[in-house]
Amino acid sequence: MIFLDVFKNCLEDIRQDYCNFHFYCERDFVWTVQKYIQKYMDHDRLPYKVFNDFPIESGEKRSKSVDIAVIANNCNDKDILIGKAQAEFVIEFKFEPSKMRKDEICVHKLPVVEWSGVLIDIDRIHRFVENKKAKCGVAILIDEFGRHKTSHHILKSSTWIDWGNCNSEQLNVSVLYTEVE
Repeated sequence: MIFLDVFKNCLEDIRQDYCNFHFYCERDFVWTVQKYIQKYMDHDRLPYKVFNDFPIESGEKRSKSVDIAVIANNCNDKDILIGKAQAEFVIEFKFEPSKMRKDEICVHKLPVVEWSGVLIDIDRIHRFVENKKAKCGVAILIDEFGRHKTSHHILKSSTWIDWGNCNSEQLNVSVLYTEVE
């Protein structure tokens, strides 16, 4: 699937320059990935659109949206909601800032991510693909200091990927990656 490759390329670009991004919250990461996907699509002149907070299931507004969706140019959100079309690719994100970034992050807010939320995102991606709302999807957790990597068992459909510390004592980035086709 082309967008799995595009997304993996985006992640690699972000990984290589991670320390220069200074992500503060999930939305920062979502916005960056959306911009990178758009850049790849523009470069390759792919006939698709990329949206954030895209409605993919009928129901309550935010709970039925996906963080990022890539859809064909000739498609709209109503087409997907009524089952006339599928999103090409969807992504759900979770972002846990490093507890060591005390000068940038209010540590009293940590942890940001509950493990149950990670499991819900993974289930949602599976459901979106199984219910033909999307052709494929990814659920991803960016864990900047291993809070979840060390405290939860690995899921059989997921993989932890170590991004390292970016030469910083404040980071030890791990990514929980779940891909569904």
